[in-house]
Amino acid sequence: MKLSGSPLKIEFLKKKLKFVRETMDAQGVDMWLTFTREGNEDPLVQDLRFNDLTWRSAAIIESDGKKTAIVGSLEEETVRQQKFYDEIIGYGSEGASPKLKEFVRKRKPKKIAVNTSYDEGAADGLTSGMERYLKVALKNYSKRLVSGEDLAITLRARLIPAEVELVKKSIAECEKIYDSVEDAIKPGKRDRDVHDFAHKLLSERKLDSAWAYDRCPSVVVANAPMAHVGYYGTKIKEGDFVKLDFGVKYDGYSSDIQRNYFVGSGRVPKGVEQMFKTARDANDAALAALKPGVPGYKVDQAGRSLIVKRRYP
Repeated sequence: MKLSGSPLKIEFLKKKLKFVRETMDAQGVDMWLTFTREGNEDPLVQDLRFNDLTWRSAAIIESDGKKTAIVGSLEEETVRQQKFYDEIIGYGSEGASPKLKEFVRKRKPKKIAVNTSYDEGAADGLTSGMERYLKVALKNYSKRLVSGEDLAITLRARLIPAEVELVKKSIAECEKIYDSVEDAIKPGKRDRDVHDFAHKLLSERKLDSAWAYDRCPSVVVANAPMAHVGYYGTKIKEGDFVKLDFGVKYDGYSSDIQRNYFVGSGRVPKGVEQMFKTARDANDAALAALKPGVPGYKVDQAGRSLIVKRRYP
């Protein structure tokens, strides 16, 4: 789950908090605490309308839906103007600790979710120093801190219908550029020509690349190693395969599509045809397993087992 530079639209955010509360209820989490400060902001602060704050600041969402901000006194009005939090608690030279301690003591939560995660970077915004501060401030509750990974994933990766439509539009725009970029994939052209032509199309459509501009698209010709790189400077020859990894950002939502091209009029090698068929069949198997309530690893397993069965590594 990679976050774009665009925060969730406020109308989307308010609807998606219902999903967050459902996840909190399912996991017995009483409050979700995002703890951040200037210089190393949590990745979720833009979504939570809590960015660009100087002092230690806590955005707290409770299982009943109440939203509380604990911030330095100079930033109370800044947060209030966001019109998102139900209560804003300011502090002065005493620091955030007393207000945090009092807030938590009154509610006596059994589980407090914080933004730590082993696997998901966007859910791992609580720095080691801030975590130490929090555990000292909430020493009687420090053993009740749990990972809020699933809450962060729910907020960003579980989409409402309006978001799905934006993703579809992002995919459609990406496919239009792919259709046009085929004209640049010819013998004698270089991978950089394809890369630059895709950028020209992005500019004409007033779109942004889905990830780092200099690496989107990634164009790999023939046996050049796959890598997160824009191009190598390789010239395309008759009979080469050209691999593209590309995506566009549309109104804050990104697409990410890979395509492989065979250059020339000759027949595609049988081995490659078989690999392509296996990949398609594996995708179909995974899609057949993709249903609400099915864990992600089960979906992956459905496609991966077919690939292994056909003796691919």
